[in-house]
Amino acid sequence: EGVAGAPLARAVPHPAQAGHGEGLLRPAVGPPRGRPVRLRRLRAAGYLLVVVTNQGCLAKGSLDEVGLEQIHQHLRWLLAEEAVKLEGIYFCGYHSEGTVEKYASENERQKPAPGMLLEAAEQLGIDLSKSWMVGDATRDAQAGRNGSAVSDGPPSRLAARPVG
Repeated sequence: EGVAGAPLARAVPHPAQAGHGEGLLRPAVGPPRGRPVRLRRLRAAGYLLVVVTNQGCLAKGSLDEVGLEQIHQHLRWLLAEEAVKLEGIYFCGYHSEGTVEKYASENERQKPAPGMLLEAAEQLGIDLSKSWMVGDATRDAQAGRNGSAVSDGPPSRLAARPVG
């Protein structure tokens, strides 16, 4: 999942901070200690905060879209309580082993493919070459590299360089 922070003016592409939601935010229990402060600092530094998340639970039938939207709304509320605003949450419900026909396949949005990052970049004016992808799985880092974002670097080392 991804997180990014930047001013609302859209004249120039913005950098973003993307991160795997469970590792970065843990929406079931709220943001881990210290993370809201770091996210506010990223916003103040001009980074958009965006979550990109694989949600194979939709394909496997353990959660439906309404339930996932409720989780996303709860996450937004938890972060708003900490004065943190997400610019967007992008999810991919597809999984090759799914049992729900609508989602039972591979998809270009599913990490490690960069589809969700590219969609967020297009919709929000994000410059992926100046953005970071943070995650707790290899597929998160690979999605960042596939989308030309710097992967798994700590926010204290925000280098504006493409991954190559």
